[in-house]
This record gives sequence, structure tokens and C-alpha cells, in this order.
Amino acid sequence: MPHVRPRGEKVEFLRNLNRRMTDAERALWPLLRNHGFHPNVILDGWIVDFYRSDVKVAVEVDGSVHEQDFKKRQDAAKDADSERLGVRLLRFKNEVVLRDPRKVAKVILAAVEQRKPEAPVVPLSAPPETVFHAVQERQRAQSQALSTGEHAALPRTVQRGVRW
Repeated sequence: MPHVRPRGEKVEFLRNLNRRMTDAERALWPLLRNHGFHPNVILDGWIVDFYRSDVKVAVEVDGSVHEQDFKKRQDAAKDADSERLGVRLLRFKNEVVLRDPRKVAKVILAAVEQRKPEAPVVPLSAPPETVFHAVQERQRAQSQALSTGEHAALPRTVQRGVRW
């Protein structure tokens, strides 16, 4: 599993990062916090600025340090690892976020909507067994996608239960 629940010193380190958000991160956070995102999440050894696990969308807000060669190499490795894990990593420059944080949030939330799974269409008046069969069919389709290697397009709803 790519997302790691931090323990001990890492918890304090992440709390420190949350307290020391950049101005751009601070401008974006209120627009993402009620949409399932968490700040400063460890993802396969990397820390991403914001992450929503159910749809595997990560957000990085890059400052001027990301223009340096060593940081460009790190960013390229992080991008490759994210892609390998099926995580959609969105990058925005500080200036862009500070100029129009609402526009950036709209782009991020649009990416979230694109990655949400289709919920089974079941009429409200359907008997319970119909709903049960719709859920079973969806779980079967997810299991098949996972076994055939097509899981990169699926969010991690299998472990979290069915999303309605």
C-alpha cells in the first residue's frame, strides 16, 4: 500500500510541516480541506503537499527551489513513482496558486471528479436484493480489473468499501 500512516518522529515532523505551510499552500488549503484532501501525506516515501486517497489525487505546490537541478531530478523521480502507483500528481507553481487559488482548486477538483468511480444506478424503489446484486457486480468488475492489471484507472475503493 503506497500511503503510509506515520508514527513517532514522522508524526511530529508532519505536524511541523502543517504549521509551516507556504503562503501558496495556506491559500489553497481552505479550498481543499472540505473535499477529502489531507495536507503533507507520506506517499511511498515521498511527502506530497495534499492528497486524497480514495481517488488517488496528489497536489504539489512548487516554490522557486524546484527550479534547481537537484530538485528537478527529485521531482522527476516523484512523478515517476506516483505514476507507477496510479496516483495523479498535479503540480502548480507558487505564483499561479497565489494569483488565483480558486481557479487552481477548480482544476484540482475537476481531476478528482474524473477519477471518481461510477456508482451503480439503482432505482430508489429497488428491493434490497437488487441493490445487493448491483454492489456484487461492481465489486466483481473491480476485482477483474485488479487481476488483469487495469487497476491504475481504479481508485482504492475495494479496500474502503463501495462508494455510493
